[in-house]
Amino acid sequence: MKKKVLVLGALLTTLCIILLSFINSEQEVTNQTDELAVKSAPIYEPATVIPDNRPITQFVHDIGPRLNPIKKTDLDQANSFTDFIGSEHADEIAAYQSLSVILLDGIEETDIRETGNTGEFTDAQKALIKSLPYSSNLVIWANYQKKNKVTGQLIDELWTPYLTVVPENQANYTKGKEELIHYLKEGSKAARIDIKENILRPAKLHFTVTKMGAVEHVKLERSSGYPAIDKVMIELIQNAPHKWSAATNAQGEAVDQELVISFGQLGC
Repeated sequence: MKKKVLVLGALLTTLCIILLSFINSEQEVTNQTDELAVKSAPIYEPATVIPDNRPITQFVHDIGPRLNPIKKTDLDQANSFTDFIGSEHADEIAAYQSLSVILLDGIEETDIRETGNTGEFTDAQKALIKSLPYSSNLVIWANYQKKNKVTGQLIDELWTPYLTVVPENQANYTKGKEELIHYLKEGSKAARIDIKENILRPAKLHFTVTKMGAVEHVKLERSSGYPAIDKVMIELIQNAPHKWSAATNAQGEAVDQELVISFGQLGC
C-alpha cells in the first residue's frame, strides 16, 4: 500500500468529517425512506437571502470513490494498524486503548463493528474486513497513547483513516475524468446562472458503473441547495455521451463499482 498517501488522505478526510459534523449540527436535514436517497433542501424565502455575487470559480470538484480508496486486495491482507499508518508512526505508539473496524453508511457509523485492544487485528476484525464488498465505506478507529520524545509523558491520541473499498482496477470514463468534469460543468451552466455562493452547498451524487459498463442507481446523498441543479446533474450523468469501462477485480473479472460526484461548494 502507498502508506504515506493513505496517511495524508486519512488526515484530510478526518478533518472533513469533523467539519461536516459541525455543519450538520447547525442544520436539520430531513431523511427520506432511504438515507442515500435525495434529501430535500430547506426552502429559502427571497427576503432571507443575503446578496452575494461572488463568482463560483469551480463547480464539479471530483469524481471517484466516496472516501480514501483502498484496493480490496490490500485491505484483505491487512493484519494491524501499522498497515494503515506506516511503521515510522506505529513505532511511536506506546499502548493501544482500543482499535475498531467500523462499517459506515455513507460517512455515518453503523453498529457493524469489531473492536480489539491491541494494534493487531483480531480474527473477528479480519473476518469483517474480508467480508466487505466493493464500494463499502469503513473507518479504522484507533485510540492509543504516544510517548512524548522530550518529556517521556504519555499522550492520548486518536487516528481514524476513512476508507472506501475499490476494485484492483477502477471503472473509467473512456474519455477521461477531466473530459467528464468538463461535460458536467458545461451541461449545468444554464441551471447555475443565478446561484448564490452563500446558498450553494457541498453536494454528493452517487452512481454505479455496472460490470457491463452501464450507469445505474443514480441518487443524491446530499443536495446542493438547488433542486433544479441536482436534477440536471442526475440527468447529465445518466446521459453522458461516452462509454465507461467497467472495474475489474484481481482476477480480471468485471465488477460493479459505485462512484461519487462532488459538486456545488467545496466540502466533504
